Amino acid sequence: MIQKVGGFLMKIITYSFLQDTEVFLLQLDNKQVFHIPYSVFEKYSLSKNLELSNEMYNILYEYEKYFQAKSAALSYLSYGLKSSKELKEYLAKKYSTSIQEKVAEQFIKTGLIDDLYYAKAFTRDKLKLNHYGPRRIQMELKKKGIDEAFIDETLKEVSKEILIETAYEASIKKINSLKNKSNFQKKQKIYQFLSYKGFDYDTIMSVWSKLQEHADV
Repeated sequence: MIQKVGGFLMKIITYSFLQDTEVFLLQLDNKQVFHIPYSVFEKYSLSKNLELSNEMYNILYEYEKYFQAKSAALSYLSYGLKSSKELKEYLAKKYSTSIQEKVAEQFIKTGLIDDLYYAKAFTRDKLKLNHYGPRRIQMELKKKGIDEAFIDETLKEVSKEILIETAYEASIKKINSLKNKSNFQKKQKIYQFLSYKGFDYDTIMSVWSKLQEHADV
């Protein structure tokens, strides 16, 4: 990173403290602007007209990139819950791996990113809205980068009764589309349908028994 302009060292020409973000806004003589934490400002005794060594410039540059990445991450999270993997993949479009990790670590520490909470919310939505079973949910959560222990903890909280009811609700529309099929064909189609949704054999058989209680099945 270049820190000389026209053969002269760059220097801080002015600064101000931003109360809302609790950072110092530094302006350099090359018109660059850096957002620097109070602790860093104090640590390096930054001041007006201070000439920056190449090493110091690089330090301040990294803090600015980190500030930008945090701002981008906050904007990204405003659209809904995200996993730590999703956040890092989003930041990877513009920022280094070290910046991604640093932002993710900070957000986890402050609770802005919580993969266990994410897993539980994701599971509730998929059960209710998509009628997914455990295997399908597990697969989707793995894609989101959720730790296996969090997935196991989340799925253990889903009762057998909820799974049967969820699978049954998913089957109603499907069974109504199979009116011209034989009972054997219906059973086969329901099994394939619910298996794809992520339900196990026992759950599917329980649902089939429940469906048979209806006279029109």
